[in-house]
Amino acid sequence: MSNLINQDWYKSLIEDCESIIVEKEFEHRISLIEGYHQLGNRILQDSDKFEMGTEQAVQEVALAIKKSRRTIMYAVKFAKEYPELNMLNEGKNISWTKIVRNYLTEPTDPILLPLPTQKTMADIVRQNADWLVETMKQGKNGITFFLPNERFENEIL
Repeated sequence: MSNLINQDWYKSLIEDCESIIVEKEFEHRISLIEGYHQLGNRILQDSDKFEMGTEQAVQEVALAIKKSRRTIMYAVKFAKEYPELNMLNEGKNISWTKIVRNYLTEPTDPILLPLPTQKTMADIVRQNADWLVETMKQGKNGITFFLPNERFENEIL
C-alpha cells in the first residue's frame, strides 16, 4: 500500500473514485428534491378543485399515495415558497432533510421538537405486573393470560 500512495496513477484513481461517489450522491439527493418539488407543484395545480382547498388536497393525496401528511405538506410548501429550485444556495451539500429543517419549518414546529417518550405494551405490562398477577389469581374478567413460564386460566365467575 505504501508504494501505491506515491504512484500518480493511483492518486488519479482515488480522486476519480471520490469524485464519482460525490457526484452520484448529489444526483440522488437532487433527484429526490426535484421529485418533491414536482409533487408539490402537481398538487397545487388541482388544489382549487378540492372543497377545502390545499389543506384537503394535502390530506387526500397523502392518504391515496400512502405518504405522511407532513411529507406532502412540506412538498406543497416547498413548491409554493420556492417556485424555482435554483433559489436555494446550498450547492452540492443539499438534501431534502436540510431543506425541510432550514427552509420549511420554524424552530417551534413539532417536527423539530423532541418526541415524547412512547410506552410500549411491554412497558405497560411491566408497570402493572403486580396488578395483573393479582387480578389473574382472583379469577376476574374471564380472561386467559399467558406469561413467560406461567399460565393463568380464569373462569367466568
